[in-house]
Amino acid sequence: MREKRQTGPQAAVHAWRVPVAQAEVPETGLHFDLVADARVRAGLAELAGLSSLPRLTATFNVKRHGRSGLHVLGHVSATVGQICGVTLEPIENKVDEAIDLLFEPAAADRGKSGTAFKAPRAHDKARPFEALAALKGKGREGEDR
Repeated sequence: MREKRQTGPQAAVHAWRVPVAQAEVPETGLHFDLVADARVRAGLAELAGLSSLPRLTATFNVKRHGRSGLHVLGHVSATVGQICGVTLEPIENKVDEAIDLLFEPAAADRGKSGTAFKAPRAHDKARPFEALAALKGKGREGEDR
């Protein structure tokens, strides 16, 4: 069966991802420095209802967690353009967010070699940052706060 090709903002967002399998992560971990290009930023801005997204970067350190999990520590930084609801003038805001997530395969997948860790898919109309918030909440399940 042929995979359906994505178009529009969904395709741009899909392009800005780095799938990582636990088996690919050495004991010393992996480091990622990501900078979104203009196409990806435009797609994300459209999905998030922003007037612009002139800057989007991320830095992640990925380490093994337990027998089959991954621990991701990092930082996401962006400049977002919005329209002021009062004056209707364009404004820019800085976003700086720390990331601390744990990914573990579902119980049915534990022990399988090559198990890939994928973020849950947000609904087509959902905001991308809601998906990030959902991931952050899942990363801490079962831990005492």
